[in-house]
Amino acid sequence: MKLEITSREDAVTINGFRNTHTTLHRRFSVEASTTPLLSVAEEQRLTRRINTARRRLLAALATWPPCAPQLLEDYSLASHRTRVIVSILDTALDAAANEAETTQRIGAHLSQLNDASRYYLAGLATYGWAHAETRQRRRTLAALLSALRLNHNYLQRLMTQADAALAFHDDAHCLNLRARIAAARRALDTEKEHLVHANLRLVIAVARRYRYCDVAQADLIQEGNMGLLRAVEKFDHRRGCKFSTYAIWWIQRAIVLTITLQRSVLSVPAYALQAAQRVRRRATDPLWQGEQTPGFAELAAMESMSSTDLRAAQSACLPAIPLHGDGDDEFAPINILHDTQQLDPCDALQQSQLQQRVHNALTHLPLRQAQILRLRYGIGIDEPHTLDAIGQQLGLSRERIRQIEQQALNQLRRSKHAQTLAPLLDPQPSRPTS
Repeated sequence: MKLEITSREDAVTINGFRNTHTTLHRRFSVEASTTPLLSVAEEQRLTRRINTARRRLLAALATWPPCAPQLLEDYSLASHRTRVIVSILDTALDAAANEAETTQRIGAHLSQLNDASRYYLAGLATYGWAHAETRQRRRTLAALLSALRLNHNYLQRLMTQADAALAFHDDAHCLNLRARIAAARRALDTEKEHLVHANLRLVIAVARRYRYCDVAQADLIQEGNMGLLRAVEKFDHRRGCKFSTYAIWWIQRAIVLTITLQRSVLSVPAYALQAAQRVRRRATDPLWQGEQTPGFAELAAMESMSSTDLRAAQSACLPAIPLHGDGDDEFAPINILHDTQQLDPCDALQQSQLQQRVHNALTHLPLRQAQILRLRYGIGIDEPHTLDAIGQQLGLSRERIRQIEQQALNQLRRSKHAQTLAPLLDPQPSRPTS
């Protein structure tokens, strides 16, 4: 029976039956079931076609003169070399080869690529685009460049730079080169799309394992698709592994990482969450085997991190505690951590503004009147003084201090600051009288 599907924004029609309540999960499952599964031989043939399309794309990019020099410069400046070049496709796989040997092989290949690039640029400047010698040097450069397996993100950036540079030239050679790059890119995307569609049901199978978590099933499927795309870019059929066996690890990794990030209340980097989880697992596994638990310095060395960074990652992954507790709990953190001595922000702002107004008003009074008001009402000092204490300090009688105080208050009521100081001047403030 043939399954015919037509999709709209709010409905899915399956064999003529229209269902408006079909969820995104169901729609994705039905669409994924339309592409048949691939056998091992079909996967290998499809992967070879992907590698062939990638070689053709790199061969087309090799015709663009700045391509090889840009690649060599980026590889020499990259902190992690695999972000530019992953491997060499023509080199036989050697499981015992370490990273140093692989880097040495890539370095020797890039040395040949550098010589071929200089040779091609010199021929291009001497003979031009259409000369037979230039075409021969271009084929040599394309063969060396297409033997490299570039990082997917770097390859996309290189194609974007080439397309942007060629868009400003309207001569026949640049237009032809731009068309060749675009055709090779479409062919590569078509082969990858076929491999992705044939394994979409694998994403659904992995996402169903986590259907009881807090993340929606549609979001898990979407993240699983991102992991599947990553697996298509990194898969190497020469290692004798089935693609589904290789892709399931990337799909599960993307889904688990999404669940971990969703459960975290704070925004914590993914590498910190993963490092904290691995350290927690490595610290608990020896307990079940009766071995000695590794120290904190040993755990940090296993993660290639410093002790400070690892401690910060663990502290960022601590479980969140609600401030209000489980309910009406008098011992909730919000009640325990509340600072009763701290003023309300609004009250603190009003008090600060009032102090500024009083200071501005006192600066317009005579020096003796301003000094008596500050001592009498405790402005800028610890506590207010009595009339007798102020008289002893200034060498005046108690009555004279009272008269000066009244003169100062009357002058403030007649000044331009009377309106702003009305709450303080109109009512009689309580102050010590003796």
